[in-house]
Amino acid sequence: GRGYVYQGSVRGLESRAGTTLTGESIGDHFGGAVSGAGDVNGDGYADLVIWAPGYFEDVGRAYVHHGYPGEDSDSDSILAADDCDDTDATVGGATTLYVDADGDGHGGPTPVTGCPGDPGYAAAPDDCDDTSAAISPAAAERCDHADTDEDCDGLADDADPSVDPSGFRLSFADGDGDGFGDGGAAVSACDQPAEHVSDNTDCDDGDAGVHPAAEEVPGDGVDQDCDGVDAAEDPSAEAPAKSGCSTAPGAPLPWLVALLAVPALARRRRG
Repeated sequence: GRGYVYQGSVRGLESRAGTTLTGESIGDHFGGAVSGAGDVNGDGYADLVIWAPGYFEDVGRAYVHHGYPGEDSDSDSILAADDCDDTDATVGGATTLYVDADGDGHGGPTPVTGCPGDPGYAAAPDDCDDTSAAISPAAAERCDHADTDEDCDGLADDADPSVDPSGFRLSFADGDGDGFGDGGAAVSACDQPAEHVSDNTDCDDGDAGVHPAAEEVPGDGVDQDCDGVDAAEDPSAEAPAKSGCSTAPGAPLPWLVALLAVPALARRRRG
């Protein structure tokens, strides 16, 4: 009989035997039973026990096969089934990896045992959302309505100093609450702050009665409609309403002129 030792790993067994063991004589049935024996000699490598039930007219004999370093002479035994690549001494044994469900190279919280470089796994559980490849420690923080933490640093949008400024928008302070902002008090950010508006045309942000949509009041020295013209000179101001009678002379009515001309004609005829 014979016993065949196949190099194992977390990837599975090799397709060819790494070691072939042969019994002492024909009829031993060497390899009739095989089992792991632990580390019998204490050298740090797993050992095998192989049973030959037919040895010496069925008296039987057990053989211990000591494990040893793999072909690449690294610290991982071929019998311990933990060498990820027994042909490369730079590749060691299996380690703890983490499921990378979205394929972005960053793992979620689920640990597994595997070899570095195995597809679908990552070395660290540093992905804060393993369902989206756009979210990982390698992603750039950007402005969005949901305030998503794209770069997994625990901060989002305006709270994150690393946020991409290309997504910023301008807004302007509206201190008097009239809906018109102060062009000299601009803020560039992802989200519009409180008491800010997108308009920047208020000429007096301390007076809610002064803004481009306000009605100009004549004679008070204030430019209510923010057109840059004083109220006394502003053509948009309403003229004061007229009261009382007009003193301007009016043209005589035609019938009155004719009536006054009749006596003059009579005097001419008498003369």
